[in-house]
Amino acid sequence: MEDPNFGPGMLVNGAYGLLHAMNGESVGAFLPTLESVESSLEGDLWEFTYMPRSKYHVSGGQMAPNCLFKAAQLFSRGYRLTGDRRWAEAWARCIGWAIAWAFHTYGGRDEPEDVDLRGQAHATMSGRDQQADIPPMENTELLRAFRDILEIPPELIRPAWLDNLYLNSQTGLIQYPAARSTCRLLSSDYQRVVHLPAQSVGTMSHYRCELPFYSFENPYDQTLIATYQSIQTFYGDICFGGALAWVDEPHWLVLVPRAIGLGSREMEVRRVLLYNPLSVKRTSVVKAAFADGRSAERRAVVEPRGWVELTLE
Repeated sequence: MEDPNFGPGMLVNGAYGLLHAMNGESVGAFLPTLESVESSLEGDLWEFTYMPRSKYHVSGGQMAPNCLFKAAQLFSRGYRLTGDRRWAEAWARCIGWAIAWAFHTYGGRDEPEDVDLRGQAHATMSGRDQQADIPPMENTELLRAFRDILEIPPELIRPAWLDNLYLNSQTGLIQYPAARSTCRLLSSDYQRVVHLPAQSVGTMSHYRCELPFYSFENPYDQTLIATYQSIQTFYGDICFGGALAWVDEPHWLVLVPRAIGLGSREMEVRRVLLYNPLSVKRTSVVKAAFADGRSAERRAVVEPRGWVELTLE
């Protein structure tokens, strides 16, 4: 899996594309590739998240926890196709490593509530600029890594992973919850940070009113709205933002993992994972809406730091 230009992690992208191109055919012929990726993970784990500039000509010097999320997708797909628990366990290792390295768990800044780092993925895509204080929102690969979570043996799933998804769902849908009301700018002498009402900044006011989803290239300074990153907020909305399924209990994670693949099946039947991050048992009603005007709801009881799967149709 090693290449002088791209490194072991980047080559996971090619392996994943190859598996999809095969569309479930000749799985046996693909198993050596899966084994090679797994071996590379064990032997070159650090280089899946940071590629030394001295070793790799193209990708060197870039952070890319994204590659771990890609590898997780590769392994979960392999598990679905073969039923071999080995690949489910490899998926779990990738998820654990990626979340441990790529997520903020502390938000102690003396800033307005719209700058809350908890649950934000750091440097999930490759790029030297992404070693910045807060990188752009790029959660699509993270969510794709959880696409098959309902197929994975439940004993491999850890509550801490779902804690991160819960925090992400609370702080990351429109980059930050208060981003539509507050604009973070530098003073005219560039010496201090000022927070102005969004409506007082003409250009930003227009974008904030017109765009249903948007994300900043530099979210901390709130500069450069990026369309290619703003689609990330759309994916967040349909996966855990309440667009497809929601719950009355405000402290639950309501995850529609298959939605990240934009599969047509989710238009008819909604498979939902509910996670209770609290230390007490809670009961609530889960609801879903469908494009044809139907709605559905089910009562759910979730144990402390536990999760359940429900189907609504």
